[in-house]
Formats: sequence, structure tokens, C-alpha cells
Amino acid sequence: MPADSFLKTVAAMVTTVSLQFVCASMSLAAELEEGFVIDASNYQSVKDDTFEGHRIESMLSDSYRMLIVDYGMRVRLGHSKPWDRDERLIALTEKYAPQVTFNTDTNRIDNFVVGIPFPELDVENDPKAGWKLAYNIVYSAFLGDILHWPTIDFVMVGEKGYERAITYTFALYQMLGRRTTGDVHIEGDGKVRSYTTLVAVAPSDVRGIGSFAIRYSDGQWDDVYAYIRSVRRFRRLSGGSWYDPVQGSDFLLDQTSNGFNADPVWYKDFRILEKRVMLSPESSTKYYASGEAGSYREKYPLLDLDTPPYWNSNDENEFWRPREVYVMEAIPPDGHPNGRRVFYVNAYPYLPLPFAIDNYDRAGNLWQIYSSTVNRVTTEDGYPTVNPLFARLIDLKKLHATLLPAGPGRKVNTPGVTSADFNLESVRELIE
Repeated sequence: MPADSFLKTVAAMVTTVSLQFVCASMSLAAELEEGFVIDASNYQSVKDDTFEGHRIESMLSDSYRMLIVDYGMRVRLGHSKPWDRDERLIALTEKYAPQVTFNTDTNRIDNFVVGIPFPELDVENDPKAGWKLAYNIVYSAFLGDILHWPTIDFVMVGEKGYERAITYTFALYQMLGRRTTGDVHIEGDGKVRSYTTLVAVAPSDVRGIGSFAIRYSDGQWDDVYAYIRSVRRFRRLSGGSWYDPVQGSDFLLDQTSNGFNADPVWYKDFRILEKRVMLSPESSTKYYASGEAGSYREKYPLLDLDTPPYWNSNDENEFWRPREVYVMEAIPPDGHPNGRRVFYVNAYPYLPLPFAIDNYDRAGNLWQIYSSTVNRVTTEDGYPTVNPLFARLIDLKKLHATLLPAGPGRKVNTPGVTSADFNLESVRELIE
């Protein structure tokens, strides 16, 4: 047989075998049913299966796959479910978004009033799409104008299990982009974007530690006032404290408030890497912390605090649903502990919520994993929103984590609350 005929015959045989292998692999893949639980014991056997037509492996980030295989995380599949439409937010966005502009020289936005600044992102052609997504996250106030969370528990766990919990009370008041005050969407002269109070209420050794922060709309650093309990006075902190550690936790201040507590201009750069379908957790459970006194097991019944690595949940109502997300890379400034952050942001334009964030150290190694489970709630004035039900930050270097299980009593857009309730004296009253 001539050499060229022999090579063609071999090539045809290889092609045939390859096609048979591919067809066999496809026939072995299965469409998983809602409620199927993916865990370490079955991940390798189901990673090529599909759910709603998407390969399981393709819908999980590298960090989530690691949490499943190496750290006991369980993923219960749930079908896609559209978000409830906030018609007020949609109408205001349609009215005011067309006038918002992005300054490519300063990386700041102008003419923002209310709503989502950039509801339509051109990922393919706009090099500033990442910046615009960052502004959507921090400027849109998508959760509500007024947040009052009577308790936020920072639950710390390490290699030996539960360590301690610190309980804070938290409140936030938006001055810019307000939706609850009729046609008045900006309070004051527009220079202040929001007020925030955070006060520790338990245990006794930290009770009374509190802070009051003023965030501005022009990109200047926050004014932050910390209450010094020993002298019963406030001390103004350096503006550069925005990425300091949160006392007694694995979080930086910059990593609180849905994982991104900063003005975008404080960062060096934002870039959207891709848009993809990923699994993200949602639960119908009302809250994760009981709000009652008792042992830590009684206080946090849905945290799996008896099983290593102690940072997973036992919520049977948590379902991981396929969602379109933007994968956004953020580059923090020099001096920030993170050298790079990768956000997985809900692509539904009226809920630009980061579901997960991978934080890398200055050497480029994966260091921390942030994740958030939400539930659907209604604001006090009758509009749909979501509640961050269970957030956690995992430090892979220390094998340590801080868990934030939501407790009862959280309110959004409470009637009667005004900006006059947010000042140093109001914080002093909470503390003393």
C-alpha cells in the first residue's frame, strides 16, 4: 500500500475512534434533576452531566469546585427563577440612566440621580464596561434606601471549630439615589452619598465599640469616626482605613457590604473578563441566626459547626440556581492586602449583586473566598428586594473563616427614619 494511502487510512480510523469516543461520552452524560446534591463523593462522576443544558463543571468557579471537593461544600440544584421586578427601580432607571455619563479621564460618573447608572453594558466593545459595572454595584442602592439590621453576627471558626461570635448592630442611610421620597432623589447638596453606623453590642469585652462613616460622592475618602469606650469620645480615623481589618474577623472593611465597600475610583482598574452562566445559592429560609440566647448551636442552627471545616451550612432550603453573571477583575491600590479580586456579579441589571468573590494576595495566590446566599424579601414600603442571608469569608492560608448568618428583625426602607437620625450623637446613644 502506498505511504500516502496508508496515512489516510490511519487518519480515517483515528477520526472514527475519536467520534465514537465523543458520542459515547455524550451518551453517558445525564441531565440532572432539581434537588440533586453535588458533593465530594459524586463530583467527579457528575461534573460532565448537565443541568438546564449547561455542564455542571462549567457553572462552577475553580474556587467553588475546590470547596466542594476539598472542603465539604454541598450544592443542591434548583431551577432558574426570574428575579422579582422592582417596577419603581426600573422606571427611575429608564428615566435617569440616559443622562449619566462616564468620564474616561477621571473614571468618575456625572449626572447620576437615581436608579442603575448603566443598565446596559457593552462588554465586547466598551473598555470601561468593568468600571461601569463597579458603579452599578455601589451606586444603585439596589437593596434599598435605608437598611436597619439590629444584629449582624460575625461568627469565627478555625481548624478546631467554633471560636467566638461578635454581634453588631448596623444601619445605613442613602443620601444619593433615593427611591422612597417621591421626586426627591438627592438629599442635601449631593456631596454626601451615605451614612453608616456600626456598633458592637456583644460580648461584653467589645460592647460599645462603634463607628460612624460618611461616604462622599466625589471620590474623596470617607470620614470615619470611631468611638473610644475608655474615654467616651470619638476619634477621627485616617481616610486610608477603608481597607483595614474588621476587628475580630477575617474581613477587611473593603470586603463588607456585599463584598465591595469602596468607591470605585479608589481602585486602579476594573475589567469584565467574561459573561457566563454559573450556579449561585438562594434560599427560602427566613434567617440563619435565631436571635435567642443559648449555646452557639442553638443560636446558629443552620451552620454546620460540628463538621470540619466548620464553615458550611445545613440549609435544606438552599438551592443553587443557574444565573448569568459577569466575571469582573478588580485591581486594588498599592498597599491593599489584596493584589487582585475577581467578582462574580449577577448580570440581571436591576440586581447587580456580587454572589462570590475570589481574593488574591500580592503574590497572585488565591487567599480568600467570599460567598453569599440570599433570600427574597419585601421592603417596608412594599417593593421586592433581597436579603444577604448567609455570607462568609474563608481564609485559605489560615483555614479560618468568618460567617455572617442573618438574624431576625432586618428592615429595609423603614418609614419615619430620616438623615437626622444619623450623626455622632445617635451613635453615642446606641453605645451608652
